[in-house]
Amino acid sequence: MRRLIRGLAVAALALTAMTACGDSSLSGQTIADIVTESVPVAYQSSLDAVACVPFDEPVEAASQTCTVALGPQQVNVAVTLRTPPAEAAAATDTGLAADTDWLVDVAWPSRLVAADQIAVMIANQFTADLGVDTSASCQHSVVALAEDESVICEAVDPAGVTRRFDVTLDSGGVVRLAIR
Repeated sequence: MRRLIRGLAVAALALTAMTACGDSSLSGQTIADIVTESVPVAYQSSLDAVACVPFDEPVEAASQTCTVALGPQQVNVAVTLRTPPAEAAAATDTGLAADTDWLVDVAWPSRLVAADQIAVMIANQFTADLGVDTSASCQHSVVALAEDESVICEAVDPAGVTRRFDVTLDSGGVVRLAIR
């Protein structure tokens, strides 16, 4: 019986290896790794997890949405496959990750806000304007904001005075601060 189990295990590994070698699918983990590598620098410290489904039958322009956990927020990231130009099959461009047969375009939402960087900007501005060191923080370090959404940030000076702000993005993607 022991010999039979060992023989089955070896057959299963060989079958798996043959399938992997002859298979043109891209695993969900491979896509997730590519998405992880493409995380903009400002958001890397907030990255918790990436989940993608595999491309079972990859074809030109096949696309899907991966879910990326940035802190407490789930962000949808579009992933699209395309074949590389013949002369640049092994090249990797900014925003692209080269796989064996495919280039993977990763499109991050344009309405991501690095709120922790906004907090630094607020603290620096208040320190310059008031002449005293001011600290600032926001609810989340990274947030994807719709036009009608905001994230709350607070600035606190050494005297303990707290100023609260709503941080929004206008239709042009410009960050706006409104004192509450």
